[in-house]
Amino acid sequence: MYIYFSLSPLSLSCLASRRTVGSALEDLHIQQEHNLSSLESISSITSSDRLLDELKVREMTISQLRTRLLQLEKDRLDKVPVDAAREITRLNSLVVDLERARDELNLQNTSLKTRLTELTDKIHDPAATYQITRDSLASDSPTPHAKDPDVTRVLRKATYRLPGDSQKLKTMVLEMTTKEEEYRARISALEEKILNYENEDNAASRELERTVRSLEHQLEVASQNLEAAGRYATAKEEESNVLKLDLDTLNEENRRLKENLNDLILKQRDAEETSRLKSALEEQFGRLKEENRVLAEDFNRERVLRKKYYNQVEEMKGKIRVFCRVRPISTDEVQRGGMEAEQVVSADDPFTVSVNAQRGHKAFLFDRVFQPNHDQEEVFADTNALIQSTLDGFNVTIMAYGQTGSGKTYTMIGSENNPGIAPRAFQRLFQLVEAGRSRHTVQASAYMMELYNDKLIDLLRPTGNNENEKLDIKKDKKGSVHVQGATVCSVSSAGELMRAFQQGLTNRHTAATKMNVESSRSHLIIVVCLTITSRQTGSVLKGKLTLVDLAGSERVSKSGASADQLREANSINKSLSALGDVVSALSSESSFVPYRNSKLTMLLQDSLGGNSKTLVFVNVSPVAHNADETLVSLMYASRIKQITNSVSRNSDNKEISRLKSIISKLKKGEDLDEDIT
Repeated sequence: MYIYFSLSPLSLSCLASRRTVGSALEDLHIQQEHNLSSLESISSITSSDRLLDELKVREMTISQLRTRLLQLEKDRLDKVPVDAAREITRLNSLVVDLERARDELNLQNTSLKTRLTELTDKIHDPAATYQITRDSLASDSPTPHAKDPDVTRVLRKATYRLPGDSQKLKTMVLEMTTKEEEYRARISALEEKILNYENEDNAASRELERTVRSLEHQLEVASQNLEAAGRYATAKEEESNVLKLDLDTLNEENRRLKENLNDLILKQRDAEETSRLKSALEEQFGRLKEENRVLAEDFNRERVLRKKYYNQVEEMKGKIRVFCRVRPISTDEVQRGGMEAEQVVSADDPFTVSVNAQRGHKAFLFDRVFQPNHDQEEVFADTNALIQSTLDGFNVTIMAYGQTGSGKTYTMIGSENNPGIAPRAFQRLFQLVEAGRSRHTVQASAYMMELYNDKLIDLLRPTGNNENEKLDIKKDKKGSVHVQGATVCSVSSAGELMRAFQQGLTNRHTAATKMNVESSRSHLIIVVCLTITSRQTGSVLKGKLTLVDLAGSERVSKSGASADQLREANSINKSLSALGDVVSALSSESSFVPYRNSKLTMLLQDSLGGNSKTLVFVNVSPVAHNADETLVSLMYASRIKQITNSVSRNSDNKEISRLKSIISKLKKGEDLDEDIT
């Protein structure tokens, strides 16, 4: 960036005026020196030396100040461009010259004023002038001897010339005074002119200073712009270096990507070939998968049918049928969380139940498996055929077994809105009776017992009757079991049977435990006896429906039983243990079956290994917390499934039936009916 300087006309006129004033002052100075040459001879050497010394000191001071000023100007000019620095240097030189001329004129003016004053004083005092002259002469020559006649003569002549010389000096002083006044007038005029020039010079100086400040500001702005441009250039250079590095990196990356691209192209070709092979294989796999699906469906259908037919064959052979029912997870178990909410029991198909316990995965095969989503109606549907067998003259037993809180009582009895097997069996039984009323007559009776602490209790005994009357378990010649001394209620409809059933339930022993809000503390046995007489032939069939709700097996540590409940639990577990011994003996086809070890097993003689069609429900809990008890129940049920009963129909002809009726009434001391005799 270039900076141009220009001088105003005022500055140029000031410079020209300064040159004119300088010339005039120099002429005046020469004339003064010429006119005062005569006075210098009598001036004091000491006074001249003093003026010279003072002048030297002032010149030295001015020189030092100028040197300092030049140094400062040089330092400042180093920061500006070369052309501007040269112009400023030239202008500063002009200013310095003008100031030097002004200072010299002032100094000369002052010196002339001083000399003029001294000469004036000397002229007005002739004696002093004479004395000074005398002293000067004395100092310039050796001191004469006082008595020297030549010296005396000279002094005398000097004394004679003194008045004349004094007059001359006065004349000279007058002339000098006149010239002094002229000089003073000229000096005043020159001083006024110098003052005007100085004012003009100050204005020019201020203008020049403003110009210099403006130039300095422009220089500062230019410097800032230059610094900013330098920083920008540096940043761009750094950015360029970074971009170069990035470019090198990208080039290397590009080279590597090209290599990878070539590899990918080769791999893509291989992948396309593989994709074609994959498509062909997928198409073939789809066909095979569809074929496999059809085969799997056929296999599952055939497997289900095979199990169904196998169960029917086993039933015809007299095998005990076993159904498994998995209850849902309760709300309390969900709230407690942990193992009490973790489901480990599942139904793989309608005949298989699996348990994923800590000891591994185990599967069990039964005649039917009901999942938690199966309702009471679906559960009863598979027992409907057994109700018909009761009217056909067979002994039928439906029994529920399982751990405490596994849902046995709910399966057998249910609730008001969801009745269980017993209420539904009563309804279905009398529906069948009503449907066959044109073919036969039916007489129905029922009794209801509970086995509590290994003691039989008649639940239908009227209030006030002898509760201590002995109840004996008897078995007839055909192996049918009945309880002698029990209260038998004759019923003619499902409603009467339900009322008797509800009456017995109110007398049953129940209690709350940690595992069940209303836990059965006894084994419940409901027996419905039917006598079916054909209207055409007079033959008599006797059927018996036994419904058993076993008390649950339990661990005291889990159920939290009290002292009384502990005795109940021990009795329950003891009777169930005896039942287990009977099941083990029957499943292993042992020659001796320990029925008499417990009243429970004595009551179930015709149901287990007897002449009954028996259906056992094993109820299990689905959560991991009860996995051990679930496994025990399932293994127990698997052994029950291996037991075979000798199923037979209870039938007599009309005459045998009439004679048996007479014998029964005679034993009781009752009168014989005329139609019987």
